[in-house]
Amino acid sequence: MDLTKLGRNERALAIVGVLALIDTFLPWYSWSVGPISGSWSGWNSGFDAWFPLLLLVAIGVLVALPAFGQTVVVRGGYAAFAAASLLATVLILIRWLTFDSQSAVYASIGPDFGTYVGLIIGIAATVFAYLGFTAAGGTLNNFADAFKAHPGQQPPQ
Repeated sequence: MDLTKLGRNERALAIVGVLALIDTFLPWYSWSVGPISGSWSGWNSGFDAWFPLLLLVAIGVLVALPAFGQTVVVRGGYAAFAAASLLATVLILIRWLTFDSQSAVYASIGPDFGTYVGLIIGIAATVFAYLGFTAAGGTLNNFADAFKAHPGQQPPQ
């Protein structure tokens, strides 16, 4: 493993992938009634909890493969990573907003810190993927053109 083959954005996205994997096991939804309480992890909190996290893990793996001597070409490059990260972030946001949330004197139910951690991880992935896209010469005006370029080519200026 040679981490010198990875730039700052690749390292950040690889770390985001590891953190997303860890976040799948954190409590995303919890409930308590008096002294009794329980929680559900990202795996048990619905499709829009575990799928975006797996998407972020996949991005982390893809950007880290060059450190292991593997060459990977993704159509769209960082534009694809930015779009996938944004999709993951939006899905996590939808999951958070659709959780049932109630609070009473001796009972409460609602999202837990894993949801908030997932949202922060998704935002960080989107930012670093977009920074990688702009570092390669991309702009919002030519974002869609990045998917038209042949693998290994830079988007048109």
